[in-house]
Amino acid sequence: MKTLFTGFSPNTRAVDVRQALAYVVLPWKWFRLRKGNKTEEVEQKLETMFEGHRAITFDSGRSALLVGLKALGIKKGDEVLVQAFTCVVVINAIKWAGATPIYVDIEPDSLNMDPADAKKKVTSQTKAIIIQHTFGLPADLDSLLEIAREHNLKTVEDCAHSLGAMYKGRLTGTFGDVAMLSFGGEKIVSCVRGGALITRDVELAKNIEEQHGALPHMSVRSILQHLMHVILFPLGKKFYHVFIGKLLLKVSKSLRITHRIIESSEKKGIQVPGYPAKLPNALASLLLNQFETMTEVSAHRKEIAKLYSQALAKSGIETQQESDDHSYLRYAVFVDDSDHVRAKAKEQRVLLGDWYNPVIGPGDTDMTKTQYSIGSCPVAEKRSMQVVNLPTNIHISAQDARRIVASVIE
Repeated sequence: MKTLFTGFSPNTRAVDVRQALAYVVLPWKWFRLRKGNKTEEVEQKLETMFEGHRAITFDSGRSALLVGLKALGIKKGDEVLVQAFTCVVVINAIKWAGATPIYVDIEPDSLNMDPADAKKKVTSQTKAIIIQHTFGLPADLDSLLEIAREHNLKTVEDCAHSLGAMYKGRLTGTFGDVAMLSFGGEKIVSCVRGGALITRDVELAKNIEEQHGALPHMSVRSILQHLMHVILFPLGKKFYHVFIGKLLLKVSKSLRITHRIIESSEKKGIQVPGYPAKLPNALASLLLNQFETMTEVSAHRKEIAKLYSQALAKSGIETQQESDDHSYLRYAVFVDDSDHVRAKAKEQRVLLGDWYNPVIGPGDTDMTKTQYSIGSCPVAEKRSMQVVNLPTNIHISAQDARRIVASVIE
């Protein structure tokens, strides 16, 4: 019986492995690890997708967010509204821009920012609002953008989960002053590590481009680590049910053959040297492969989500709000004892996700460095204790989905 994964590089296919392997072993490709035309092709692809917007790529979504905040003029003494039930890298970007994160509670069904609480949290120091589309479900943009207009706030759409999701007929990312995209290893499309900013504002784009021009290229060592991730993780997953698979993944990380998604220092709020940086050519090449099948993969995610909904309909288990516009990066359910459910599923070789437990993930984040006050966002805290993520990626079949649901219900 194969092991089913929610994370662990879920988008990687054979074509990605072959391409990553080529960059590692073929000497004539070594000269195109950092520089080449693939990064520009990614930006052109995004500009076609987000018609009328300029796209600028970066080494990661977290780097893109930091540059975006700086381009918006966010500085020391400013406050930025951000929802609880998010990732520490979002909070780090706010802090490294010099600002203070002001946590806003979420709606219990959507897992997105609650406009009523956002309105209460605005002060004279509030300068921007980050609107997250959790797991690919669009936030209440009408209400949140109205608050931004009332208080003259800059708006950032966090589309790390929602590439391709729609809100009232328009792509998420086309509503704010700027939008951040992420192409990390577990996103809608991925190249292990990458990100982008998109904006319609010409002056803002110019500022972003100036910052981008001053950034370093990613180190060759880091690029090779990301490429080795693509090569080794499928092997580790294939043999995960026996000792060798787990050992391969553990050794590759401990010896720094592959990268860490979030460095230990980042979980303590400490900035990592070498970033922000530019998106390297080799990773952009992987990303272009992913874009080719994005429509197919997005349709698959929705189909798997539909199967989950049908199977869970009579179970009494709550789920995240459903919508035809949802891109379903992951399918979220809420249970009384999430740790127990994940542990029982693991016994059946089903590895379920825990985004976001705790309320500022990942689980080993140093919460004392996030400036989050316990009790300030009670809905987010409750949901973080209940949430379990089910996978929707291209490797999950209808039969797998039924097995996953059974592991949650039992």
